[in-house]
Amino acid sequence: MLCKTSDTVCIVKQEINGLMQCSNCGLLYRYPLPTRQDYQKLSNDLDYPWYKEFDLAQFDDIRFKKTNQYFQIQRRLKHVRKYKSSGNLLDVGCGLGLFVSEGAKCGFSAMGIDMSHKAVKWARETLHVDVIAGKLEEMNFHAGQFDIVTLWHVLEHMPDPLETLRYLCGIIKSNGYIFVEMPNVAAIEIKIKNFLSRYHLKRNPWGHFTMPEHLYEFTPATFKRLAALAGLKILYWTTLTRSDNPLLAFIYDKTRIGNKMLFVLARKEI
Repeated sequence: MLCKTSDTVCIVKQEINGLMQCSNCGLLYRYPLPTRQDYQKLSNDLDYPWYKEFDLAQFDDIRFKKTNQYFQIQRRLKHVRKYKSSGNLLDVGCGLGLFVSEGAKCGFSAMGIDMSHKAVKWARETLHVDVIAGKLEEMNFHAGQFDIVTLWHVLEHMPDPLETLRYLCGIIKSNGYIFVEMPNVAAIEIKIKNFLSRYHLKRNPWGHFTMPEHLYEFTPATFKRLAALAGLKILYWTTLTRSDNPLLAFIYDKTRIGNKMLFVLARKEI
């Protein structure tokens, strides 16, 4: 996808698929990629760990605000509001619509899209937010429609991340922004887990790569190359921690050693 080479190395071999790495650019990707039917089935699965932080059948806003998921959403909104405090916002891979809901409360005209019909149904009925079920490339969004587009741990699930970014580049305004958060497989924690997995010293070896859900795994270097190919420039990037400890957040931002990374992108002509 990044360099079109066929020179690859198998990093992880599992029963039905493996994790490959390009010997030239270093991109990690799942092989073989799932069929459209398999991808739809994966995308329609609601069994994500953070969904279990609260009771979906009896959602309570007060309890939700005590969860780590709420903290993550507020931190993301804080980053977004450094660039724009209002305007049209699209959350790609919105899941249950929680970020869409909080974004609307902050003054954005927020909407979301997700392939999971179950998640979209719950979001509409419980949070009463503007969310759509379907594939991004099949939506009738027009050029320059959005001020902000967000992808929170979504791009690594996309069958073609390069085409996804190119499409999003076309639907943001000339002064719009794209926010992408994803795992950082160059993080020290991941390197330690790789070492332990390689020598069978870790329970569930290689489980930290979240297979088969993640189709691609990025480092800062491979994502920067991807963004450039999509016609985007990086305005800011950092790494993050799950903790709400401000000291840890400061360390992760300055050293960029965290296992999650956040990029703020804009069109190259800005």
